[in-house]
Amino acid sequence: MAEAKKLLRDEIPKAKASIGYENQQTLNMVAVYAKALYMDRGNISELMEASMVLEDAEKVARRVLGPAHPLTVEMGNDIKRVGERMNELAELAIAHSKNPSSSAGRAVKTFSLDQLSGLIDKLAMDSPALKK
Repeated sequence: MAEAKKLLRDEIPKAKASIGYENQQTLNMVAVYAKALYMDRGNISELMEASMVLEDAEKVARRVLGPAHPLTVEMGNDIKRVGERMNELAELAIAHSKNPSSSAGRAVKTFSLDQLSGLIDKLAMDSPALKK
């Protein structure tokens, strides 16, 4: 995954400059990049980046390609998957805050407190059930 992310980080700006962000090939590269980010299940910052990248690209794809275009639909599905993963991590963080010695608590020890707090804050804006 690391090689794919690095390659796409280098190539997407070139594609934007040469053929434009609204070009289907550029949007496809962005979708693949976001997928590489969110499939790296241990990195909250990349998961949050994937969410932002997908939301932005999906808006452009919806406008340029239309809501029924397969790429637009795929991006929408990926946004849902990222949201589900963020909810999983938020639930782990909440469980950890209640009982740090639990298995959920041990699962989130690999994440910094700032990362978890930021994730919970971001999710709380969209989901009142996750508010502190």
